[in-house]
Amino acid sequence: MGVLALTVAPGIAAADAAACPAGAADRSAVVCEINAARDAADRAPLRFRPSLAAAARGHSADMVARRYFAHESPEGDGPADRAWDAGYMRHADSWRVGEILLWSTGAPLTAARAVGMWMDSPSHRRILLSQRYRDVGAGVMPGAPFDDPGAESAATITVDFGRRG
Repeated sequence: MGVLALTVAPGIAAADAAACPAGAADRSAVVCEINAARDAADRAPLRFRPSLAAAARGHSADMVARRYFAHESPEGDGPADRAWDAGYMRHADSWRVGEILLWSTGAPLTAARAVGMWMDSPSHRRILLSQRYRDVGAGVMPGAPFDDPGAESAATITVDFGRRG
């Protein structure tokens, strides 16, 4: 199973959602929509980090392959463990990592719809707009983390946020 992904330039920022790619959710569109939401809330854009994207993509793939939906793997590895393994914390004196998750079945999931759902959830909105983070990586995997009759159009998304000191 492949990851839906487009190349994202470091420092991607969107002045408005119209500048973001349309269509099914992929990591580029998710990062763009997150930065558009942050811009609308007068927050600085997040910088795309390949290491965080690798951690996020790996977690989405693992959840779909092993049929679970949680911030921790069945072995107990969490977002910081995955970011560490992906090299995000290398050479950092201090760091902070956060994560949001989403899975959806039915109509193809767009990045705008995913970010809209997170923005409608107070706890997810708080993480998405937090000024504690400077970096972001997203991983989108086709498929659901559970057996589901609508799984052929399902998508599972992990977004990892970070800040290194």
